[in-house]
Amino acid sequence: MSASDGHRATPTELRAEIAQTRVELGETVSALAAKVDVKARAQEKAGQLRGQLAARARDAGGGLTARLGEGARWPMLGAVAALTLLLIGLASRRRRD
Repeated sequence: MSASDGHRATPTELRAEIAQTRVELGETVSALAAKVDVKARAQEKAGQLRGQLAARARDAGGGLTARLGEGARWPMLGAVAALTLLLIGLASRRRRD
């Protein structure tokens, strides 16, 4: 086989070129496999969104507590508990129907 400059490649050079091509091909196949792995990409995105929502919830909760003051903390927790129990009751009622 001849190189583009007219130089005839040695068997050692050809083997090195083949080995390099195999490495590049393996990297390309790995990259394509990662792109088409929809389940893994969806799980990764869900994890990112979960983290963002948790951060927003922490920020919102901290801001609300600061605005209401520490004295309003217990009534607010009571209201959240009551709402939670109400939602659980509604969910269990729907299951029975």
